[in-house]
Amino acid sequence: MSIASAHGDPLANAADLHRLPDGMHELTITLRQAEARKRVWAILKTLGGVSSPAGSCVWHVVGGAVTLKEWALHHGWNGRVLSQEAASGVLIGALGALQAQFGL
Repeated sequence: MSIASAHGDPLANAADLHRLPDGMHELTITLRQAEARKRVWAILKTLGGVSSPAGSCVWHVVGGAVTLKEWALHHGWNGRVLSQEAASGVLIGALGALQAQFGL
């Protein structure tokens, strides 16, 4: 399970819309995606939630494939710009917390 699964990664999980009958434009998430979302939410709660620096960093950088530099400049901590060094510290701290919590 990964953050990409929880996101419902549009490229990896995209259905071929040419095969869908008319009127079926909205697809429900799979059981695997639902379970991945639950696991990712539990991980984000461990990091203080998505609005915490660690949770935001992991969500965007690890899960959303945003570069650390982009996250530091555009997301940072509650919208405040962070230096790349501080952003690196946030990411390292978050990954350390996850390693300690889950023993990975």
